[in-house]
Amino acid sequence: MSGELEQISSTNKLNYKKVEFMGTDGWVELELSSEHGQQIFSRIETSVIEHLLANS
Repeated sequence: MSGELEQISSTNKLNYKKVEFMGTDGWVELELSSEHGQQIFSRIETSVIEHLLANS
């Protein structure tokens, strides 16, 4: 994943540029503009933000 974490007031927001995941054939880029890609990313977004904040 590449992008940046932005804090607006007390809300954290991910501005991501590229997201990849490990598929059965290696790394696969997540199509961020597709509805399916948005659904997948929305399920992990909170965990990603928590991880970034804990390791900053």
